[in-house]
Amino acid sequence: MKPRHIITLLIIITIITISIIYNTLPRLQLNGNQNIVMSYREEYDDPGVIVKNATGNYMSRIKVDSNLDSKVLGTYYIDYSLKLGGRTLKTRRNIRIIDDVNPVIKLKGDQIIELSKNKQYEDPGYIAYDEYDGDLTEKVEVIGNIDEKNYGEYILTYKVKDKSNNTTEVNRIIKVVDETAPKIECKTEVSEFKKGTTEIIDCTAIDNYDGDITKKIEIKGEYDINTPGTYKIKYKVTDDAGNETEKEHTIIIY
Repeated sequence: MKPRHIITLLIIITIITISIIYNTLPRLQLNGNQNIVMSYREEYDDPGVIVKNATGNYMSRIKVDSNLDSKVLGTYYIDYSLKLGGRTLKTRRNIRIIDDVNPVIKLKGDQIIELSKNKQYEDPGYIAYDEYDGDLTEKVEVIGNIDEKNYGEYILTYKVKDKSNNTTEVNRIIKVVDETAPKIECKTEVSEFKKGTTEIIDCTAIDNYDGDITKKIEIKGEYDINTPGTYKIKYKVTDDAGNETEKEHTIIIY
């Protein structure tokens, strides 16, 4: 037989021998996994061990030694040992306690805020708290910009991360809106128009954002441009943001 075949045969015999010994000698065997990962919020329930390849009840003689603190993050061990004859059987379980709970951000004020154009935005504030790390308010990052000079919808994102890299984000929507109604200005309180005149608007309408919107003025009220007389009407104008203004006016048809 060639030397390399002899070596291979010896290796096979050794493996078989070790397997036989392992499967026949008494040993401690873990129930469940050897490595366990769990949240600090969980209560640890030890799966325990069994005694393999031994007759009799030895469970009461198994000693357990552990440094586990399930409420504190870290890696811990649980050692099991049993004196059996002249041998001491041992095995170990590893426990890793983690924080897998996201922090919480609570916005002060409304989540959707309407802001008048050109008015400076002042954030109502926020509170950030983590169940394990405690107050994280100072670690909140606010992402986003608001252009108070231009109408539109803007988003501010509030983001915070705890020591275990659990991250939380919440958004606040800022709507820059036009809350100012346009103005209707008339040179006089009474305007005179010749019978049959097609255009009887004698006032101007100016909006703080849209500018001159005189062309949008509507006339409300009863009048007859072909019948001389004095009429009470209303000029009405609406800007692009929906703000309305009405102004009473007197017209004389002659």
